[in-house]
Amino acid sequence: MGHVKNIVFDFGGVFIDWNQHYLYDNYFKDQAESDWFCANVCNMEWCAMTDSGIGMPEATRRLIAKFPEYADAINAWNERFLETCRGIMPGMLDLVLELKAKGYHLYGLTNWAAETCAQTRAKYHEIFDPLDGLVVSAEVKVTKPDARIFRILMERYGLKAEECVFIDDAQRNVDGARAVGMEALLFEGAEKLRADLADLLYL
Repeated sequence: MGHVKNIVFDFGGVFIDWNQHYLYDNYFKDQAESDWFCANVCNMEWCAMTDSGIGMPEATRRLIAKFPEYADAINAWNERFLETCRGIMPGMLDLVLELKAKGYHLYGLTNWAAETCAQTRAKYHEIFDPLDGLVVSAEVKVTKPDARIFRILMERYGLKAEECVFIDDAQRNVDGARAVGMEALLFEGAEKLRADLADLLYL
């Protein structure tokens, strides 16, 4: 497997410990209400909308129109987004820096809204700085696991699928990468990832 030159990372759940509950459990101070809100209002369907490139202002307007009684809580997503992040995933900064030092090319491929991704990258820049490039779904208006977003990454940076390994915490995205010819690994923590990479002779 020595032909692999490029390692491509998802961000949320791989680089960054992200969960909307981190914000809303504190916001509501009522677990039942937070659970309902995260399941029905600012839920994964909402995330998919913002990831698709609609833009946070329009996506927020649409959601408030649907749930006007939660307008303040919905606006908190934009105003306090960094509270949904609890920091860099344990062990990942060391692993990323090690891979960089060994000469691998590192890339990011994420389903994320452009505005909030930029905030997160600025706050946790030390893990994003080693990247040689990245593709953010909202900026290209295509989301994983659509084959087109993997091809956008490869075309943008002149990469060959067989020379890439993709890492994501969602199996559907791992499957999407494999469908375009990439090696792909399901992220289950930095220690497991290190072992998986070592098994594939990357370390």
